[in-house]
Amino acid sequence: MVFPSRRALPGLRSFIALLLALPVLGLAACSGGPSAEAPAASPTTGEDAASSVEATPAPDAAATALYADDQAERGRRVFQDRCSECHYSSEMRGTQFQWVWERQTVGDLLEHIVRTMPEDDPGSLSEAEYLEVVAYILRLNGFEAGAQALAGDGPALTRLLKAPESSR
Repeated sequence: MVFPSRRALPGLRSFIALLLALPVLGLAACSGGPSAEAPAASPTTGEDAASSVEATPAPDAAATALYADDQAERGRRVFQDRCSECHYSSEMRGTQFQWVWERQTVGDLLEHIVRTMPEDDPGSLSEAEYLEVVAYILRLNGFEAGAQALAGDGPALTRLLKAPESSR
């Protein structure tokens, strides 16, 4: 797989600057260790997030599926092992997440995570691990699972991250 180049999206630097200015989201605010600041809401760790968020199947789930459920489950484990030191899974869903990401694509999210995470060693995860984390984030936001895994060069990368109506 070839990850998008830094020049692939002209407005990406401005967008990343906006992201960095939103500390409440915390996507780029890792300190390399556990956060000293408690979240406003009761946090959901990577481990219990999967059990607390269930996607509701849509009538045409096969047509809208973006990832495979087992891929998202592996992503939950990667998130728990590599991301939860700085992030709560609750940061990756809901109103704040949607406010930032609903006009961006799955590919934009993937590129952002590959280029900036983990903060102390960006790009250090395998391609599969990055895709698994994105699949997990999609599941947290109510996107449908299907038979096909999210691929780094597939059509799902062009899909907007606006959450399905059933998950709002």
